[in-house]
Amino acid sequence: MRLWGHHGISHKRRSHCVQSYQPAFRALVPHMHSDGQRRMTARMAAGGRGRPRDSSLDGRILSAVVELIVQHGSHAVTIDDIARRAETSKAAVYRRWRTKEDLLGEAVGSALSLPSPTVDAADPKTALVSLLDRWLRLASEEPIWRILFGALGPTGEPPAFGDVRNAVIARHLTDPAAAILGRTESPVAAQFVSDLFLGLSLVKMAFRSARERRSYAESAVDLIWPGLRARVAIRDARAGRPFP
Repeated sequence: MRLWGHHGISHKRRSHCVQSYQPAFRALVPHMHSDGQRRMTARMAAGGRGRPRDSSLDGRILSAVVELIVQHGSHAVTIDDIARRAETSKAAVYRRWRTKEDLLGEAVGSALSLPSPTVDAADPKTALVSLLDRWLRLASEEPIWRILFGALGPTGEPPAFGDVRNAVIARHLTDPAAAILGRTESPVAAQFVSDLFLGLSLVKMAFRSARERRSYAESAVDLIWPGLRARVAIRDARAGRPFP
């Protein structure tokens, strides 16, 4: 639509119209600004800009990602598949996560966000058995754990998976082992135990029963315990505790 043509309204007339409307427009702008601010403030008070984020949809999307990874592997998962499984749109997914890699990393991290194991440092050998038994149970029974730890660094794995894996190992193996053996006295021993337990879960990922799994954990700790006794003895001596 042509508002200012070369015929019909002269340049002088156009300038006069603009100048005559400018005071009214300037008077209107502050009210437009303040109204917009009031609407924005109301939206922010209600929970942020725009429509409030649907937390249930976030959960459905994350669950859909985990299900698809378990069924098809991370390399085969697409945003279309995720949106279809979560019964939403691709736009809704991308409004929440900038890239597919970010989404996959958060989904796997949330699926692995279990509480840290509790350890009884007063009975270090039994505590190590319980730590390994728990890890073996998770690695053998939880599908997403089997995928993440069944083959370290599979081809086509999103880079975020490596960060998630390292965080899980630290939280569920290395840090508890350090708490059991003593963080100051045996940091290398704690890392060794963590690496060994991780390796054992790769070798043995299927158990006929919880009793078989516990027996396997006890046998593994029996083999390494002689080398760990001195470390634990140093820890207890510094803490003024009798060695068990």
